[in-house]
Amino acid sequence: MMRPQKLRHLAPALLSLIILGLTYNVQAQSGYHPAQNFILPTPSPKVDYYSKFDGNPFFSETSTKASIITNDGNQFNNISVKYDLVNDLIVSDQPANAEDINPVIIKNVSSLMLKDVNNNVSYFESGFPAIDSFNEKTLYQVMTNGSAKILKKTYKAIVPRKVYGFQPVKEVVSSSKYYLYQNNKIIELRKNKSSLLAALPENKSEINTYVETNHLNLKSDKDVDAVLAYYNTL
Repeated sequence: MMRPQKLRHLAPALLSLIILGLTYNVQAQSGYHPAQNFILPTPSPKVDYYSKFDGNPFFSETSTKASIITNDGNQFNNISVKYDLVNDLIVSDQPANAEDINPVIIKNVSSLMLKDVNNNVSYFESGFPAIDSFNEKTLYQVMTNGSAKILKKTYKAIVPRKVYGFQPVKEVVSSSKYYLYQNNKIIELRKNKSSLLAALPENKSEINTYVETNHLNLKSDKDVDAVLAYYNTL
């Protein structure tokens, strides 16, 4: 095998081919599937890219175990990833090769299941009709499942924040929207009781009692998520 120091003297195009070949070999040895589900982003080191701003760009603070199905049917089980909500990308902790610190991105994701250290599971799907700035490739968190699905889209952006006497600091800000998917149509779901009760009419009485008993105003994600978690127990 050619020594790493010699690789640096190769032409960039040839080096790219070798890196991709190494990526495929590592993936094959680990039970990974063909390399068309992976892309190497522009060569900026992972540490450098994610240290250029304040805040957490990911779905969770730490890596989580994931089960993934791609649009072409390939499956990845129990791999360690982070879900980048700024770019809506799944970032694998496994590098392209032993010397590469660039992240490996899993693309064309149809479904994603994340399990944290406390065994809390979050499930995501793509393939829904386009709405707002999202399209059929967008991953949504599936909050309820059935003939009607309530979906949550959490998205983050990097914005400048003024600091008096210093250069502006880039920081991560988070936003979210809820949607109702039914009969192959998707509509935005407002954060209020009337919208939730209209979306879940079969359990309207129980949900209304739960909201009143727990004094929920449903203006926050925390309250909405609590109601949807309760709904899933009915």
